[in-house]
Amino acid sequence: MDYVLWMVTAGAGAWLLLWRRLGDRWGWLGMVNAWAEWGIALLQGLGIVGLLRRRWAQSAAAFGLLAVGATYRARLPFFSLLRPFPTQSRDGTAKIPGGDSTFTLFNANLLKKSRSASAHIGLIRQHQPDVVCFQELTPTLAEELVAALSDEYPHRAWRPRPDSYGLGVLSRFPLEEMGYWETPGVEPWGHRVRCTLAGGQEVEIYNVHLAPPTAKSTLRKGMTWGFRAREEQVRVLQAEMERRELPACVVGDHNFADSNDAYRVACERLEDAWTEVGHGRRWTWPSRGFPSNYVPWTPRLLRLDYCFHNGKMTARAMEILTERTGSDHCPLLVTLAVS
Repeated sequence: MDYVLWMVTAGAGAWLLLWRRLGDRWGWLGMVNAWAEWGIALLQGLGIVGLLRRRWAQSAAAFGLLAVGATYRARLPFFSLLRPFPTQSRDGTAKIPGGDSTFTLFNANLLKKSRSASAHIGLIRQHQPDVVCFQELTPTLAEELVAALSDEYPHRAWRPRPDSYGLGVLSRFPLEEMGYWETPGVEPWGHRVRCTLAGGQEVEIYNVHLAPPTAKSTLRKGMTWGFRAREEQVRVLQAEMERRELPACVVGDHNFADSNDAYRVACERLEDAWTEVGHGRRWTWPSRGFPSNYVPWTPRLLRLDYCFHNGKMTARAMEILTERTGSDHCPLLVTLAVS
């Protein structure tokens, strides 16, 4: 047991050094980094067991494991678990001060294989957001959404596709599509809309679905290419925001964990709404009930869905909706106000 614990401690320390120094330089290392949170939790459990055995050699190794875990966690946004929930109304939605410069944003990856968007339509009607963003929007789902929601959301920027790269935005406010990106990368991954709020304030919303690690192009070009593509896509978004100088936010399926380099790149020039006002467990994938609604419980393991903003907005509230939708991603509900 002593040798095993020391070997595990040495391996954990070596990984921590690689993560700090090299990040996601190679695809295999990036994938390990994405799942590091759960590996660290397992190692910390092993460390606690080592301490309980009260043997000097095992205790020293156990302290090493706990130190590795503490160093890792210190760099991640875990403290949202300590925040209180916002005041709740009777229908379960958060009470957030409104205003002409405040809007609520709903985001959902619909999952291309979904046959119906009825669960998402129900959530939208329950929470009554002002703007709704979709990823993996297929023509069939788009037709259902327009038929059900067009009276409540008369404005839309619609780019459905039969594959996993359809994007769409519905809005109560006037909306204009201002940009659409297919590169860097292979498949379409983002579009920008300009929304005019009730008070006349203009904001820009970037609806994104960054390069998926399981896409055919990523598998063909390699995991390392996929990590670099996501990082470059984030830089493109940052440059666009800075060039246009309007209040702006980015929402969608980013396909990276908050222990990956792309998250670090995003936070260099953007604000993560979850670290400002999020509460509870931040993980969004895989959603409860995935891969089947007949599965009673599925653990959420990674945070892949985000809302970032450029600092000209303020996040007022953010929550992850865990109701069954048939998708593998949990929807996000975010309230933002122009600063």
